[in-house]
Amino acid sequence: MATARTTLSVAYCAWTRSSLTAFWGSSTATMTTWPAGPCLPQTSSLPTPTIWSACCAGLPRWIRCWRSSGKREKIERFKQEAGEDVRRALLQRGLVFGRLMWAARQIDPSVASLPVARFMDEATWEVNEDRLFSEAANGVRKDESTLRGRVAELPQADPWHVVRGHELIELLRIGLRRRLGNLPASTGVAAIGRVLRAAMPEEELQATAMWRDMTRWEASNTPYRVLPG
Repeated sequence: MATARTTLSVAYCAWTRSSLTAFWGSSTATMTTWPAGPCLPQTSSLPTPTIWSACCAGLPRWIRCWRSSGKREKIERFKQEAGEDVRRALLQRGLVFGRLMWAARQIDPSVASLPVARFMDEATWEVNEDRLFSEAANGVRKDESTLRGRVAELPQADPWHVVRGHELIELLRIGLRRRLGNLPASTGVAAIGRVLRAAMPEEELQATAMWRDMTRWEASNTPYRVLPG
């Protein structure tokens, strides 16, 4: 019964919390837990790629609709200059941080995450990788070349299993401040998370492992219900 209560709590959080912490919640992991071994463990503690793919697929539609923050002309200019869309650009920036922390925590599992904003140029929406690797190397007490080598040696993994949700949200917030729009400084990651969840079509949500897990829980715990309908 304790396991059932834990699972129900996780499922409930996935629908009610005001940030994308919900999509990263599980009974065995938090937003900041990260694998320390040589490869990504295939467990339910990792977010499914379907969740993040579906959320980010709605980004262009959402940004165009949110006139006070995302600006269509800025987004189109970015696509022309960068040669990629917002979704792919967001993923690539998230991978810089995700792969770095994956490698760093192989060296020191207790190393703290670095704040994304410290290493981002708000005007260009580019990552200052030199500064990022320098500070991360200090954190694990290794020279920078060693840490870069460890990142280069990481095995291939699904990008949506490597990026971390809270960092993607922060990266998107920074992009919307100037490069992609005019987001007010007062708008935080929680507000962006709510809009991303709303942009996720129900049929795509139903294709995720999270939805399947909650459906199985309901079937095993009648008459309790988690999902609507």
